[in-house]
Amino acid sequence: MNLADPMLSITVENHELQFLVDTGTRQSALKGPAFPEKLGKDYINVVGFSGKPQCLPMTLPLRVEVGGQVLSHPFVCAPSAPMNLLGRDLLIKSSATVLCSPEGLSVNCPNGTTIQCFNGGDLTGQYLMTPVIEDWADIYWGLLKPETTAHGGLLSEYLAWKPWITLLEPYVPTPNPLHVTLFYDREHDDVYQEEFYAQCAGEIWEVSSNVIYVAPEGVAAAINLTPKQLKWYMMQEEAAPHVSLALHPAHQAKELGPMVKKALSCTDWVPTQLPDVK
Repeated sequence: MNLADPMLSITVENHELQFLVDTGTRQSALKGPAFPEKLGKDYINVVGFSGKPQCLPMTLPLRVEVGGQVLSHPFVCAPSAPMNLLGRDLLIKSSATVLCSPEGLSVNCPNGTTIQCFNGGDLTGQYLMTPVIEDWADIYWGLLKPETTAHGGLLSEYLAWKPWITLLEPYVPTPNPLHVTLFYDREHDDVYQEEFYAQCAGEIWEVSSNVIYVAPEGVAAAINLTPKQLKWYMMQEEAAPHVSLALHPAHQAKELGPMVKKALSCTDWVPTQLPDVK
């Protein structure tokens, strides 16, 4: 029996759009130049509909309404896509399940809503939006909130020392906003992703730091995580929890985690003439 492709209606930025439900697709995608004013600065290398690698832009997180839920989610902008694609990323993020039956596909949402997919016509087969594995990874991080007017946070402490620090090396700002990287996932761990979105995404953590390290690679603060927070940190072998503050132009940001881990293990710190500097 030749069944038509299952289509699902989803509201994106207050526009009702039709999506092909494709569980073989990792990244959900919008066809054509959708929401050009919402394009971000990030790109992703994927193997799409032509079978050849493409570098496609990502949108900023967009407002998505599906199954009674309101989410914020970025999409791949795929001009050559024959239709919008609903992939595993958004299905997992919404904690939805896909059920197959002789009548077709249905999407079940956590609030009990069941959305029956309708037949989309004569388009058949999966239209994979598969990342090029060697160039792509899932990165999970905790983004630092802006400091209050009272200051007293990590950024204020770094800025107070910055004039002295910049005399040591020609450090430059890091390319990303201040954050704690929890997991750099090149193996695309669907279990971690599902649990992270279900239990951790959107939560506000309290974290602390009592040391900033300045090294040839750059400047970073060691971060103290609670046991509950540490269960999400998956980089223990090569790095320690940290916030990157500045980077030496001759080095890469990925070198700061190992630098912090090495510094934490040192026991031969010697006091200097400067207060609080060893």
